[in-house]
Amino acid sequence: FLGRVDHQVKVRGHRIELGEIETALHAHPAVRHAVVTTVGRPARRLAALVVADADPRALTEWLAERVPAYAVPATVTLLERFPLSANGKVDRAALARLAERDVPAAAEDEPPSGPVEERLGRIWCELLGMERVGRHQNFVTLGGDSILAARLAEEIRRAFGADLALRQIFAGPTVAEHAVLIEQQETGAFEEGVV
Repeated sequence: FLGRVDHQVKVRGHRIELGEIETALHAHPAVRHAVVTTVGRPARRLAALVVADADPRALTEWLAERVPAYAVPATVTLLERFPLSANGKVDRAALARLAERDVPAAAEDEPPSGPVEERLGRIWCELLGMERVGRHQNFVTLGGDSILAARLAEEIRRAFGADLALRQIFAGPTVAEHAVLIEQQETGAFEEGVV
């Protein structure tokens, strides 16, 4: 029994062929080498590691036009060269460790702002197993699925007393958008109490 000879994985309920994403990356004129892997246990998000003369955001946009949204990696990490194993092949395990360390927060993304966003950001970090999140990052791209969304809704209920439906969590999947919904419920509850 040899196991799988392809690199098919299941992430957030979707079967994804990593080789298809790698092929799409290799089609970019600035990419010399590309490997896509999963990060998190169980696999929560996709990460791409590339040797290229290109901006990671440009590569993400390139992929978004060529693969389904669920197959766009949360991070694109630029490397000067890939680590090799003793027999001279690309060391995928070493690349996976490098990808684990790359926090999927764009350098230009703003951190959570204000008390509601900051508290909500801490909840996201705990659920997603991350050190930090940006206020405009997408919950699903970072590894959120329906199970984590249900847990997020419960944590929001405990922390803020607000009830967010799962469809609301997925329709506006950022810390900033969730904070607006929470604040609207708090304001509505306050106004109802006054009237």
